[in-house]
Amino acid sequence: RPGRYGPGPCEAVARGTPFGWGRADTVPSGGDTAPCRMPIRSPPARHAFAATAVRRTIVAMKQRTLGASGLRVSAVGLGCMGISQAYGVRDDAESRLTVLRALDIGVTFLDTADAYGGGHNETFLGGVIRDRRAEVVLATKFGILRDGEGNITGVNGSAEYARRACDASLQRLGVDVIDLYYLHRVDPQVPIEESVGAMADLVRAGK
Repeated sequence: RPGRYGPGPCEAVARGTPFGWGRADTVPSGGDTAPCRMPIRSPPARHAFAATAVRRTIVAMKQRTLGASGLRVSAVGLGCMGISQAYGVRDDAESRLTVLRALDIGVTFLDTADAYGGGHNETFLGGVIRDRRAEVVLATKFGILRDGEGNITGVNGSAEYARRACDASLQRLGVDVIDLYYLHRVDPQVPIEESVGAMADLVRAGK
């Protein structure tokens, strides 16, 4: 598209597109600026890039308010489940860099759970954010039960379990308070009022 190359956000390019060159990659297009990579093959001359660097502009992360609590979080959060399970071999070094990079670009909302990786996820995340706790809105969850091999065996939304699960999560995360606590799955054997009431008690207890 002649005339559109210059500072701008990244636009996906792949075989079969009107460009007809390179693998899936990114090229700059019009609009606000953002980091972009050049395609792996040179485009036709009619799509030549100007020999100037693409200017990079830092855009502030948008914020959202959750409910009536006044809790402010980044519009884009980081779900951390894949750090510990479900997506191949675990790579703690790479995952650490990912979390720190997210914080660097303004992501403040980090989501984990006691069920992820049998507790590994909370322990790992707590270690990564230890020196940057003030920058993070930390969310975790309880209610899913797993056996020693990581298989889901049931759910538990009882008040007694909520208290135990919260204390265990606080210890693994290495924090004094959890900013947002979820019931991971509703327990059909426990009235929802009991589960929510237990979480309200935890809030009043400063946990």
